[in-house]
Amino acid sequence: MPKRIITELSDEQEAMLPIYREKWRSIQISTESIKQEKVAAVIKTAYTVSDYPEPEILFYSSPMTAIKKILAIENFKTYLGRGRHSSEENREQYYEEQYPDPM
Repeated sequence: MPKRIITELSDEQEAMLPIYREKWRSIQISTESIKQEKVAAVIKTAYTVSDYPEPEILFYSSPMTAIKKILAIENFKTYLGRGRHSSEENREQYYEEQYPDPM
């Protein structure tokens, strides 16, 4: 299916921009805790429909804690799927190495 690129907005869509801008701004600055079970379920569903191997889902108390934990991983670029030309191949290789098939 070809991608449809929007090049113009209708007057009605233009009028809705401030409403959506405020909605997403309030989400962006929210300090409310996420519902980890719901987030994990959505991520798992996305990976299921995309045919990518399901990742390990980790939650941290803050972005800084996440950064510190990731940087503490010896080969964090590979862990994150970086450092190779094809991130899909890299993810597959990483998961095959981390989670070998028991058969």
